[in-house]
Amino acid sequence: MATPTYTLIDSVTLGSSAATVTFSSIPAGGDLILVGQFPSDGGGRASLINLNGDSGGNYYRVHMVGRSIGPDSGTVSGSSYIGFDAVATSSSVPSSFKIQAMDYSATDKQKSMLAQFGNSDRGVNASAHRWASTAAITSISWAMSSGDISAGSSFFLYNIAKAL
Repeated sequence: MATPTYTLIDSVTLGSSAATVTFSSIPAGGDLILVGQFPSDGGGRASLINLNGDSGGNYYRVHMVGRSIGPDSGTVSGSSYIGFDAVATSSSVPSSFKIQAMDYSATDKQKSMLAQFGNSDRGVNASAHRWASTAAITSISWAMSSGDISAGSSFFLYNIAKAL
């Protein structure tokens, strides 16, 4: 049995703050994995992600959160972005994330994604997302709900080849 391999498509580490981070011209492949980390920035802001520039109401999610002030869960339907609440931290604790998009270059199905993020201060969040489009994912844009993405933030985009 073949072993799946991770191939780095692109990476970004911000030397200064930026309004967005965009990965474009993503080649076809098996699954995408986007991992990274935000430094502490005093924000507590949400991350907003668009696929292929789509800002229509085509994003859906189910999420659950574990945190010191109590658990939370919910759903979001028909959003104009993939949202991750409070990925940027509100203290001096860095926050990390991992997002997997399954079969991202297939054009015969809508896209599904699993995400995990959090830190020891704000808790952890797990979510499942659906992008109601059969288009292959060829670009990913990341922005914050307010202000810029902090300097020192890092993003690594990998393709996981399918094991045959």
